[in-house]
Amino acid sequence: LLRKIERSSRSLTPGVRAALDAVLAPVPASDDGAAAPERIAAALPQLREVMDAYDIPPDLPYPMRPLTELRRLTSSATAWRLSSQYVKLAGLVPGLITDLTVIALNSAGHEQEQAFGLLALAYRAADAIADKHGRHDMSGRATELIRWAAARSADPHLEMMSTYVRAELFFSGQHARSGLRMIDSVTPPPPPASDVPLLAMRGALCMRAAVLAARSGMPDEAADRIAEAQAIARQVPDGVYHGTAFGPGSVRVHELALAVETGDVARAVELASRWQPPSALPAERRSHFHIEAARAYSWAGKRDQAVASLWQARLAAPQHTRCNPAVAESVGVLIRGCRKPPLPLIQLATWIGHP
Repeated sequence: LLRKIERSSRSLTPGVRAALDAVLAPVPASDDGAAAPERIAAALPQLREVMDAYDIPPDLPYPMRPLTELRRLTSSATAWRLSSQYVKLAGLVPGLITDLTVIALNSAGHEQEQAFGLLALAYRAADAIADKHGRHDMSGRATELIRWAAARSADPHLEMMSTYVRAELFFSGQHARSGLRMIDSVTPPPPPASDVPLLAMRGALCMRAAVLAARSGMPDEAADRIAEAQAIARQVPDGVYHGTAFGPGSVRVHELALAVETGDVARAVELASRWQPPSALPAERRSHFHIEAARAYSWAGKRDQAVASLWQARLAAPQHTRCNPAVAESVGVLIRGCRKPPLPLIQLATWIGHP
């Protein structure tokens, strides 16, 4: 029955849900990502088309929506990105980019700058869809379009945001040091304490630089960068600043990621066990914490805690968790280490499609 529910061939009745809640943990009532890959795949060609026509004003077959409505929709797209609602994003973003492109290319002055600023955030939502579903060529294209639009917005916060997004391109491969240099080349001097949004963007860049330094084999540099982020977080409350989450909670998530990245298992287990991300933190970031915690617990031989962390990640942001490669890796390690895998682990493996 559980396998059929996971595969959506049987419904999750209230009675079964209550039984699962009692044994495992609360089961999400909303779509937990089981059908997301197919629905995302169907939307990707349309998303690629609108990005290819980034500098060509389209002929709309419907009346142009006002900028106020597009601003509201862009806010929704940002909220869905931060909560890993990729299926919803795929239904919204192509049309949103099309409409914003029309205004950005056909207007002037402040209205044009506003449209380009919103377009940068819409392209960031497109990048999330592509990146999380393995379309790294599209993700790279979206990243360049974020930079293109942000540069035309006359908003320094958005230009820093575009650098933050671009830095992720340097996470893999042998170019982490290049990414670190890129961040340093565009990061302005420390802003005044009164400019909280700019402080937040600088802190976010420090977090990203810390990860790049760790991946470059520079643990001392990584420690210095995360220490600067911690200092900034003492002046900035947790929140979303120009589409980027930053604050004390976000820094804690990155502290754990750094401990895992550098192989400091004892430190990672300590960080994972002494703090839990609050519900106010964006869902994707909470799930990221639990995914890293699962890696730490798995390496430390704490299998039950690892499985529990993976379930917490699934409950926080199912669509993000299901397509995250680290989850598949952790599930595989845990299954290979068990003579008889427990039911919660089997459920996770079935859910992510682990062979």
